[in-house]
Amino acid sequence: MLVLSIDQSTTCSGYCIFYFDEKFKSHKIVEYGRCKPKGSVDNRISETWNFFETMIGDYKPSLILLEDVYCSTNKNTFKNLSRLLGGLEELVNTKGVEVKVIAPSEWRKLFNIPPKTKRNDLKKLSKNYVLENFGLSVIDDVADSVCIGYYWYLKERGEI
Repeated sequence: MLVLSIDQSTTCSGYCIFYFDEKFKSHKIVEYGRCKPKGSVDNRISETWNFFETMIGDYKPSLILLEDVYCSTNKNTFKNLSRLLGGLEELVNTKGVEVKVIAPSEWRKLFNIPPKTKRNDLKKLSKNYVLENFGLSVIDDVADSVCIGYYWYLKERGEI
């Protein structure tokens, strides 16, 4: 089965496409990268939506994993990320693909970290985790998308 995991953002969304065998005995990364839209917030949300619509059409994943919105103190950031998440959920639903929304605190269980860890430290942890476990040196948004997908895989295997 193909699974598309997305660390969505209005500035740079990381993605990873995994192949998981049907019994979750093996996995491999098929592709990874980022979507870096330009312009106004509305334009960036639209570009991100269009980018992932193309990805869904090209790869036809069985499942899409989206990161839930973190409730920050910046109301505009929360509002814009919520708009993007809702738009992507609607896109996935119109394509008839199963979607799961995973909280950042849930997938970060991979790291065994205290809850009050700072954002920059969390980004470093995900980059290091992907480098150590997959041999990939990637930007933090892509690393987060890899971690989201791998967390789900381990959860399905009963390891988390």
